[in-house]
Amino acid sequence: MPAAVLGALLLLSPLLGVRFLGDDFIWVYEASRQTLAGLFQRGYFEFVRPVNEAFWYLMWWFSGTDPRGYRLLTLGVFALTALLLYQWVRELTGRPWAGFMALCLFLADPLHVEPLGWPSACSEVLAGAFVLATLYAWRRWRLEGGTFWMLATLFAMLAAFGSKESSIVLLPGLILVEIVLVPPEEPLARRLRALATVLVPAALALTAAALSVAPEAGYATSISGKTLSVGLEYLNRALLTGELRGALVTLLPQSANLVVAVALVTALVLTWKRAPALFLNLAWVPFTIMPYAVFVPDLAIADRYFYLASLAVAGAAGSFLARLRGFPAVVWSVLVVAVVTMGTLQITREVRFQADNYGMPQPEAESLRIALADHQPGAPVFVYCPTQMELHPLYACAMLGGLDLEQVHPWPDILCDDKLPEGSTALFWDQFSTRFSNLTEDVRSGLAAMVRDGRAPRTGSANLQRENTELAVWPEARGWTPQALDLGEGGGWKTPGMAGRLLSPETRIPPLAISLVRVELEVLRASPGAICLLNWRTEANPQGQPKLEVSSGLPLGPAAVTLWLTPGTRREWWDQGDILQLELILSTTPAELKVRSISVYGHPRVRPLPEPNRPEGFPDSKPG
Repeated sequence: MPAAVLGALLLLSPLLGVRFLGDDFIWVYEASRQTLAGLFQRGYFEFVRPVNEAFWYLMWWFSGTDPRGYRLLTLGVFALTALLLYQWVRELTGRPWAGFMALCLFLADPLHVEPLGWPSACSEVLAGAFVLATLYAWRRWRLEGGTFWMLATLFAMLAAFGSKESSIVLLPGLILVEIVLVPPEEPLARRLRALATVLVPAALALTAAALSVAPEAGYATSISGKTLSVGLEYLNRALLTGELRGALVTLLPQSANLVVAVALVTALVLTWKRAPALFLNLAWVPFTIMPYAVFVPDLAIADRYFYLASLAVAGAAGSFLARLRGFPAVVWSVLVVAVVTMGTLQITREVRFQADNYGMPQPEAESLRIALADHQPGAPVFVYCPTQMELHPLYACAMLGGLDLEQVHPWPDILCDDKLPEGSTALFWDQFSTRFSNLTEDVRSGLAAMVRDGRAPRTGSANLQRENTELAVWPEARGWTPQALDLGEGGGWKTPGMAGRLLSPETRIPPLAISLVRVELEVLRASPGAICLLNWRTEANPQGQPKLEVSSGLPLGPAAVTLWLTPGTRREWWDQGDILQLELILSTTPAELKVRSISVYGHPRVRPLPEPNRPEGFPDSKPG
């Protein structure tokens, strides 16, 4: 067993040479500056994760600006989780080799490369460790008693909730342990007291976490018509990854998810009462992916979301192998060895790819040092960067390059003036090649002209929300249905359905003046697979192009859908010219949808905008 863990760590060791990715550094750096109370107050996007913040704080104390220490700590937590999984399955089945098989399957899962190689995603690894520790301590307490195991259960549970919100899946896990493993002769009153001991603190912790979510964060928490299909897809990917899943999808392209669901239900029926350990782990699998499928069904599926599912599936596989004897045991063991081998090869490829393409040193920091060769210490640095960039990575680059954050000024208004302050430097940051370079006088003059002519915003992307002003709103949109479209009239998509022209042909708006378009739709009902598009026609693309649109699936039943488009923060808008047309296109029928409101937000200081034209098809007056 130790050899398997050490082998897995050796396989993953090239990740230690990978630099900070994305906004890794800035999250860790900001956590390092927090007070103890601040760890419970700073939000990770819309969530408050104090354990995650404390882990970043520890990372900074341990490794500072060296990314190797961050991944070393994460790999350590990963190894401890694997050892705990071994002990969990071993005690459930009474067979050490079953625990070893579960450990090997967990270690060889290639989906772990993302959370292990990305310090910003360490919450998955922390949550997995604490969730499994909670279940393990809960089982020991309920079967053996003792204050130690009770306190261990409460500590691990609260730590899991402080690591990531998906840790809520431990609650059904606790209930499954109570139902499956606790002897049926246990008095009801004692069961209720034990459950209250964990469920009451859990309710308080989850309520506090829910109240801490910022309403303007951007994620919509709702159960939509896509929940079931997305849930089945998550379940499919949790149970069948890689080649096995691909083979099933190829064989049964329309039924793969349903086949997996039916197989799972059948297995649960067959193992109930007959194989408690297998039933427990297998029944927990759907709960490990449910938070993503239920609460954020529109979230893109990522590898790191299957970390908890990997624990459950590995535990179920080990428990299943413990039930086998003779020839079936040999056959299934060979299959497990094949899966572990394929997973190991895939991990090797992914780790090598990251090490080869994202190795140290940080190219941003190196190019910044070169660009600042003649820079005077303490003088301001004005950085011109693409508009769609968040400023977190820019500040991370500045820190890694040896600058104080107070020196860095993104989107330099100074470009409108004839010269820069004494001793200052103007740089351009091409985020896509992670390179800083000095701005020549010609380039600086050209950028200044862009600002004066309204072809570039005067504020950074970090200020978009504060600087936004509502430029146009059509309250008459309430109750309006767009005009019917003939087939092929929907621009570049040839979309049948309907569309509304939101800007008349004579209207011309500089695209970078608009930071946000919000269309709120009321869906009465919709055909399966119906989508909604915002299509922009510009001088460079008068027919519209897929890269200049944003789309959203429509729920089948009554619901409200809000469609957002932020052209002023997207790189591809730089060479598009003025906006000539904005269309709302829906692949459904007029009777199935109404538009509640349409509003446009932007930067009026960039260029005075014309009065908005009423969209075609609007009534002459606001309906009563």
